[in-house]
Amino acid sequence: MRRAYKAVLHGDRVEWLDGAPEAEGPVQVYITFSEISVSANPELEGRTTFELLQALADMGAFSEIDDPVAWQREIRKDRPLPFRDDYAD
Repeated sequence: MRRAYKAVLHGDRVEWLDGAPEAEGPVQVYITFSEISVSANPELEGRTTFELLQALADMGAFSEIDDPVAWQREIRKDRPLPFRDDYAD
């Protein structure tokens, strides 16, 4: 069973941030690097998705978009799908 533990890699050492996995001996681990570098963005460290989205809302990000659905369709370049509207009635 795979479980995720938050950690920071320092050279060849791992610092567990939320507690180390319970183990009585060596444990094989797989390390995946996140796309956000904590050292490059220290203000993001420890922030939840909710907090980051709230910060965007507080800044008025994307407030210039009048119709989000139309904007999303334009961005995604949706195409009509067969029978999509036939069952809406």
